[in-house]
Amino acid sequence: MYAMRYGTLPIVRRIGGLADSVIDVSPEKGSLQSGTGFVFENSNSADLLACIRRALDCYRQPISWHRLQVNAMKQDFSWERAARNYLDLYHSLMGSRVSILTDVPSKKQKRGALT
Repeated sequence: MYAMRYGTLPIVRRIGGLADSVIDVSPEKGSLQSGTGFVFENSNSADLLACIRRALDCYRQPISWHRLQVNAMKQDFSWERAARNYLDLYHSLMGSRVSILTDVPSKKQKRGALT
């Protein structure tokens, strides 16, 4: 996630949180425009090498590579987003929208008040 924040496209094995965090760049899946990294399935050298080759093929296309870097940098892995998602889930389970913590300013609002 840190790599993506700075435009470095990760090469990861699909496991745990990485499976949720990295959108595979794969022409077959139509994610060549929307991907955020390169994902391989099995823990073996052949799959890793194939994934590295896919990354190198994309790297040789500067316009597409830049688009993928921007996609990766736009990802939001903040606790604020996670908390909003949990709050939305809570509201959906409760069946009503209870106003909880709506008057608490976000980090951006706090920063704006300081300047």
